Amino acid sequence: MAITGSGINNFCMTASGDSMIGTFFLHNVHVVFSAGAAGDSVLLVDGNNSTIYHAIADAANYTDGWPIMKDVSGIELAALTGDAEVYLNVMK
Repeated sequence: MAITGSGINNFCMTASGDSMIGTFFLHNVHVVFSAGAAGDSVLLVDGNNSTIYHAIADAANYTDGWPIMKDVSGIELAALTGDAEVYLNVMK
């Protein structure tokens, strides 16, 4: 799947392997497991394969988010289980 824009500086990732090339100031990450179940997870990494954000759902229809507030080079949705959307608020 492709990364979609959902507004100014807001992007949505929906499949493992989705990535954004470049350096961005990542304000925050928000994930919605729209049809997920407990145990579904999301792993977001940077260009050095270091974890930026990791969430594990504890119930169906789980949402989570976290302020990151730092420059990140290369953003990749390294792993995604279940049906989820990962929203990124960034500035280039």
